[in-house]
Amino acid sequence: MKRIITLLFVILVIGCGCKKTVQNQNNSSASEKKNLSIEQSKFVEVTTEEAKNYIGEEIIVKGKVSSVFTSKNGHTFINFDKRYPNHTFSAVKFKDSKVDISEIKDGNIIAIKGVIKSYQNKPEIILESQSQIISIE
Repeated sequence: MKRIITLLFVILVIGCGCKKTVQNQNNSSASEKKNLSIEQSKFVEVTTEEAKNYIGEEIIVKGKVSSVFTSKNGHTFINFDKRYPNHTFSAVKFKDSKVDISEIKDGNIIAIKGVIKSYQNKPEIILESQSQIISIE
């Protein structure tokens, strides 16, 4: 009888330990989701004029498209505020990129997310993923 009680006790302890492990895993998943939400909300939204202050940072830039130009080698440049070379910011889609920018026209207000880089002293974002285009108005 003592063996049965001891065996039941061991099973009970092991069962409780497993349940706590599963609960900890569930709590871990919940906090990962929470952290993901926090991470997603970390993006600052700035104007095209302010973008130059965020070189090297991943942010959202929102502004008015002044021109969309595709070069001879197939790269497309979306210039903001003024036409090239007086633009304040640009988004660049290289020819091999699968990003669809067909809806972006002169005069649109768009928001894009990405790491700000500097090219010829002008801030830019390289478009590598469709998810970088946040909105087109």
